[in-house]
Amino acid sequence: MAFFDEPFDLIAPPEGRVEGVAKVTGKGKYAAEYEVAGICYAVLVDSSIASGTIKNINLQHAKQVAGLIDIVTHQHKPLVPGLADEGKIKESRFGLPVFHTDKIYFKGQPIAMVIAETLEDATYAASLVTADYDSTPFKVDFDKEHPLNPLSNAGKERGSLDAWGSLPHIVEASYNIKAEVHNPMEMHATIAHWVSSDQLKLFDKNQGVNNVQRSFARLFNIPEKNIEVFSEFVGGGFGSGLRVWPSALAAVMAAKQVSRPVKLMLTRPQMFHSVGYRPASWQKVKMGADNEGNIAGVWHQAKTELLFMKALERASPGLPALFTNFPT
Repeated sequence: MAFFDEPFDLIAPPEGRVEGVAKVTGKGKYAAEYEVAGICYAVLVDSSIASGTIKNINLQHAKQVAGLIDIVTHQHKPLVPGLADEGKIKESRFGLPVFHTDKIYFKGQPIAMVIAETLEDATYAASLVTADYDSTPFKVDFDKEHPLNPLSNAGKERGSLDAWGSLPHIVEASYNIKAEVHNPMEMHATIAHWVSSDQLKLFDKNQGVNNVQRSFARLFNIPEKNIEVFSEFVGGGFGSGLRVWPSALAAVMAAKQVSRPVKLMLTRPQMFHSVGYRPASWQKVKMGADNEGNIAGVWHQAKTELLFMKALERASPGLPALFTNFPT
């Protein structure tokens, strides 16, 4: 351990990461580490089923916890103008309109949010919230289901398979790629503070503050310039910080509901189902080349998981499905 006892220069070398020293010495603040006067704490309650409808949410025991301030559900929530009705929800294109539906789309979906004076009170009260559901069948085994779903035409095609089907060198292979979650060191967290009725201040774990501004400006019908977003340090993202997730919206709703700053941080288990993932996919590629090594054509097919409305369909990889006669 002598290395850690040796003096070192706090100034990073030119080739080092600009935030590296601040992070490893604890000087860099992550979203959940800022101090805000009058702050209270929110904890999400997750659904225990994968598909169905909420019949009833039982709150009576949670309401007896000392320090409880409020509990947000789909039946008791502040107004979010951009999610005010079904038409606006579709227009918003916000992935999960949290607390604006009684439908359950996945296990772990937030069904309630407990707000309390301390994190301990909020966590304990959240553990006392239960729900009654009408469960419906669900399909989550991609390897089992995708062969039952035929491919459909999508995307562009340039050329024809018949034009190079008789080439001397044809390679064809299928690939099964498993789902992969992004679970970085820093859990997603948001501190939301409504400075006034149309001014919002956020400390949020994200990789695009402008996108956060735009999203909440649309949802709450306030000018972008009235939304201040701090995300000075990010403890890893793997792409999970590129979108505005339901937990951030929940924190903003909580702050609106209780008229106080609110901190909401996902737990490590919640990170596995609350901030997206790279879905499983099946992909098939066929390539043809002549004896000189010139690739005459590429044919690509794919299926991937889709959350919510459609279980499986052809995925576009961002390229035309069929190429022919292109230079190498």
